[in-house]
Amino acid sequence: MAALALLLAGCSDRASETPADEQQLRPDHEHIYRCEDGQTAFIAFEKGGLRMRLRVATERAMVVLTARAQGRPYHGTGGSAALHGSVLRLALRDGPAVNCRRA
Repeated sequence: MAALALLLAGCSDRASETPADEQQLRPDHEHIYRCEDGQTAFIAFEKGGLRMRLRVATERAMVVLTARAQGRPYHGTGGSAALHGSVLRLALRDGPAVNCRRA
């Protein structure tokens, strides 16, 4: 029983090291990108990489973008995104295009 309590205590310490906005927005399967404008983008890929779920830390709404094929840009009503190695070029509907790097 004491070992279980120590294990749980260790887990809660690590969670407190993560900023609160990341704890609330980021499920375990999402990737974090830091953008040149200071924002943080949380990205999850689905359907074999053809669908991208995107959330910017300052926004609560999720944007879903789709690509026609692997390696092609993602598009949707909320904007567009293109991956070039570890750089994500993100152009959301209501803002300028920014480059983001995988954290």
